[in-house]
Amino acid sequence: MKISIVMATFNGIKFIEQQLDSIRLQTLQPNEVIIRDDGSTDGTLVFIINYIEKHGLSNWFVKKNEINLGWRKNFIQLFKDATGEIIFLSDQDDIWNKKKIELMSNEFKEHPQIMLLTSDYEEILQGGASWDLEVYKSKRVGNSDLILTTLGTLRELRPGNGSAFRSSILPLVYLFHEFNDQMAHDTILEIITRISGNMYNFPQTVGKWRKYCESAFAKEDKITKSGSSGLEILKMRILNQQTRSLQTIQFIDEYKNKLPGWEKYYKFVVRHYRVCEQAMDFIDGKSFILNPFRIIPALGLWTYKRLLKLRFLK
Repeated sequence: MKISIVMATFNGIKFIEQQLDSIRLQTLQPNEVIIRDDGSTDGTLVFIINYIEKHGLSNWFVKKNEINLGWRKNFIQLFKDATGEIIFLSDQDDIWNKKKIELMSNEFKEHPQIMLLTSDYEEILQGGASWDLEVYKSKRVGNSDLILTTLGTLRELRPGNGSAFRSSILPLVYLFHEFNDQMAHDTILEIITRISGNMYNFPQTVGKWRKYCESAFAKEDKITKSGSSGLEILKMRILNQQTRSLQTIQFIDEYKNKLPGWEKYYKFVVRHYRVCEQAMDFIDGKSFILNPFRIIPALGLWTYKRLLKLRFLK
């Protein structure tokens, strides 16, 4: 079973050595490590080249994008570069536990039905916002959990930096990317495998996710929310969920003949879309109904509490 690791880099000189070390020292070595730099100006690319040469890593390859693609499209290009049956996703600033590849690869070997395997993580907080691990309903299969449904939101169950997937699902990933090239690669992976019922989570902490204000994700989030009021941020959160639901519905409508088992997840996403619609109507004053038994499972307790607070301000 050939294993690839793909890493997208951009101005990551501050932390990248720790992540490269944690990959190099894995108990089970990958067959290839492919790194794509997106136009770094801080010496990241030169550092990687020197690191590979210093440690004699003949199966590590680094490429430089001719133009800045952004991290979403950079990862899609990395998927096209990879030749492994199993592809592990890596950010430039995290730290993997030494047995991560070994443990997760064993799950793929023992359970061929697993198409996407996410994992639990520990946070390294350095100015970034902390997230609670998303709660989910599941069925235990071996050492992993078959995801039946998530409780809270339609956002990613786990970030992509803790995930691995079978390359056989890439044709559907590329299809979705053509349909919507602004959606994150890890979100697409979750949608595709939740439609088919082949998404699993490995409920062990096998890596550390570094959360800091200078990360690409944090910078993008900060720009999006810059100057926004609490109400505007709340609306933004709900609208993002609603948009994701609608795009998923449209994708399934367009390609259902390529998506076996789509019906169950389709119904779930339609319900989620309607709850978002009801929440937006409440915010805009078109409705005064706020049903916790619908809002909390779909959008989470955080959103419900803020909607409730809004009611008393009206």
